Amino acid sequence: MKSLIEEEVRTAYREMIMDGILAEEPYTISISTKGRLTNTACWTFKNDKHVIFVGANILDKLPKTDGDMSHYIQSYLYHEVAHSLYTERDLKAIFDALKSFNIPFRVHNLFEDLRIEHKMRTEIDRRFNWAEYEELTKSDIALSKLFILIQSEYGSLNEDEKNEILSRFDIEEKIANYYNDTTLCNDSWEVIEVIRNWSFDYPFPPEEDKEDDSDLMHSLLLQSDNVAFDEAMSDSENISEAPKGDNEKVESDLDSIEEFTTHDFSNLGYEETRLDSKTIQKMLPKIRTIFKSNSGYASTRKPSKKLNLKGVVQGSEYLYKKKLAITRAKKPFNFVIDCSGSMYGSPMSNAATIVAMFSELARENLVEGYVILSSSSGYQTFKMPMSRNKIEKCFQSGGAEGFDHTFSCVESILQKGEINFVITDGLITDGNLNKLEHTKKGIHTFGLYVGEPDKCNLTPWFHKGIARHKLSELVDELVRSILVTSL
Repeated sequence: MKSLIEEEVRTAYREMIMDGILAEEPYTISISTKGRLTNTACWTFKNDKHVIFVGANILDKLPKTDGDMSHYIQSYLYHEVAHSLYTERDLKAIFDALKSFNIPFRVHNLFEDLRIEHKMRTEIDRRFNWAEYEELTKSDIALSKLFILIQSEYGSLNEDEKNEILSRFDIEEKIANYYNDTTLCNDSWEVIEVIRNWSFDYPFPPEEDKEDDSDLMHSLLLQSDNVAFDEAMSDSENISEAPKGDNEKVESDLDSIEEFTTHDFSNLGYEETRLDSKTIQKMLPKIRTIFKSNSGYASTRKPSKKLNLKGVVQGSEYLYKKKLAITRAKKPFNFVIDCSGSMYGSPMSNAATIVAMFSELARENLVEGYVILSSSSGYQTFKMPMSRNKIEKCFQSGGAEGFDHTFSCVESILQKGEINFVITDGLITDGNLNKLEHTKKGIHTFGLYVGEPDKCNLTPWFHKGIARHKLSELVDELVRSILVTSL
C-alpha cells in the first residue's frame, strides 16, 4: 500500500508543478513511514520552506480500498498544498488568538479546512471527492453536521443536490449558512469571527482531556518544536528530491528569454488555450519510457552466469558478460509554435498539449530545449519546462506565422536542437522556409499537425513531418517513427 501512496503523491506533486499551483517558496514532500504522522497528512512552514507529510497508512481506516484510490490519495496532497497557499503561516499567533476567545484549535482547523478546500476547488476546478470514499452518518452534533457538508463539498453542489444533503442528514439551514459564511472569509483570521458567532448558536462542549490530533495541531507542533520536526523528517522518505545521480536542478522559466523575445503573447487579452489533460495522462507514460534507462551487456574477466561466446571462440580473456545499466543522455528538442490566426481553437490546444508533455519530460531531466512562439507580430522564447498555466496563457493566435523571420532570429537556438519540432497547420504564407539552407546550418526540422491531414502539406517546408487526425495518433507515430530511431 505504501508504494501506491508514494506513486500517487508523486504524481499529484508533479501535476501541481506543471500546473503552476504551488507557492513560490520551495517544497519538501515526504511519506511518513513511522511515528505519529503515518495515519494522517499535514503541512508546516519552517525555515522558509513548505514541508508536507503524507502518512503511509492513510488508507487503513477506509472501509474498502479495492477500487481506484488514485484521486483519494492525491486529494490528501491537494488539501495540504491548499493549507500552504491559504492558511496563516504563524500558527502560534492563531493558536493564541483562539485561546483568548476560548475556541478549541481543532474547531478552527475544521472551519479552516472548509475555507481552504473551497478556495482550492474554485481556483483549479478540482473536487476532492471525500464522500465517494468515506462513510457519512447522521449526527445530532452541530460540528459533525458541518463536517458532513465539508466532505460533501456542499458549496459545489447545485440546489437540488444541496437540498438532498440537508434533508438526508437532517442538517438545519443555519449550519449551511455558516458553511457559506466561511467560504467568504479571505484568510484564517476572518474564520475566527465566524466561529465566534457559531459559538453563540452552538456552544462548545467542555474540552475532553485528550490530545488534539488535528492536522494543523501537528503543523503547529512541527513548526515550534525542532526535536519533533527532526523526528518527523527522520521517520519519513522525501519523494520530492531529484532522482539519485541527477545533480542538475530543473526549474521552470517564469519569464521569457529577453535575448530571443520581441513580442509578449501573454498580454494579448484573448481567452486562454485549454490543455487536453486526459491525453497527457494517457500518452505521457508512453513517451516517458523511451527516455528511461535500459540495460545492456559488457565483456568482463569476472566470472558470471552469462558467457561471452564470441570471446570464447576468439580465445579472448574476456570470457563473461556483465549486465550494465545504460542511461540515455538528455535530448535537446526545441518546439516552434505557429501562432497564426488559422491555429485558433483545436490546433493551438493540441500544440499546447504536446509542449506540456515534453515540458514534463524536461522537468524529469529527460529532455531539454526551448519553446518558441512565432507570429508576424514577433516571437517569444521560453526554456523548458514551462508550467501548464504559462502554456495556457501564452499560446495565443493571430496574424500570420512569421516563421522566416523567427527562424533567422533564433538560429543559434535551433542549431542546438537535435530535432526542431514545428507545430503548425501547414498554411504557411508569410515567407518561405528553406530546407536546404536549414540543412547547411545544421538545423533539422520536423513538422507536426493534428487535424485534417489531406489539407496539410508539411513536405515543402520541413525535413520530416507527421499529420494525423487525432493527437493520440500523432503521439503514437512520434514514439514509433521518430523518437525510437533517434534515441
